[in-house]
Amino acid sequence: MYTNTFHLPRAIREERSRRKLEDLYNALYERREDYVYHYNWAKQRGDSGQMKGLEEKVKDCDKELDEVEEKVKKMYKEHGVGFAS
Repeated sequence: MYTNTFHLPRAIREERSRRKLEDLYNALYERREDYVYHYNWAKQRGDSGQMKGLEEKVKDCDKELDEVEEKVKKMYKEHGVGFAS
């Protein structure tokens, strides 16, 4: 049995997992930016009902972003990759 060797199928699987998490993070971040844009637009119009709804969506999106970020950090830590704070 060999140790510390490169196993291609495992590396490919890990790379796909990493890309999937990073793509999810980027999609959530873009969604959050859209919510903030529409929140500010509603604020300009004085639409407090829409502002309240969008504020909740931003908070939910922040929670999802935090969860995905923790998964990415954990994955990077497992593979010895540095993560910018």
